[in-house]
Amino acid sequence: MSKLNDSSPYFDFSPPSPSLHLEYELFTIDTAQHLWDMFYQDTNTFISPKFKHPSHFLKYTAYQTSYARLSENKAGCDYLFKNKEGKYIGVLHFYDLGKANYGTQEAHCTIGFAIAEAFRRSGLTTEAVKHLIQFAFEKHQMYKVLAYTEKDNTPSHAFLEKLGFQLNNEDYYYTQKYDYYELERNT
Repeated sequence: MSKLNDSSPYFDFSPPSPSLHLEYELFTIDTAQHLWDMFYQDTNTFISPKFKHPSHFLKYTAYQTSYARLSENKAGCDYLFKNKEGKYIGVLHFYDLGKANYGTQEAHCTIGFAIAEAFRRSGLTTEAVKHLIQFAFEKHQMYKVLAYTEKDNTPSHAFLEKLGFQLNNEDYYYTQKYDYYELERNT
């Protein structure tokens, strides 16, 4: 194992291999500045405030690079992704991994994403998220991938549906604010 903030005692969080146009790296304290630079001035209301306010960002970074990787039941990490020229494009969230059901028919995870404004609607988001889904199903043997979005985030709803996710608000909390989507692995 490398540094504590790069590792997990329960899960292999090494990043996905490169895709056609993109490269992926684990979000660490050393790469945090790239995430901050992508979003701190973003005016899009759907970009998390955690990426826009210094104190929130520091707490987010501390959580993501320590506790989230050490959790046995709610583990996760973030992956930054960049184009082949080295320009950072966005972040992929990969979380809610649980040791108890890992490798079983109950295995599931939650994904999320945020894309820098200059790269929205470029097709790179689709490539990155499809690659993350494939990574979850193949490398981590997930049975189901979950995603949720705010009710009024129409572009995210359309995006998730385009990728084959099905709306399912019956099995989840906070449905007053969020809509929940599921995608099951083809067996």
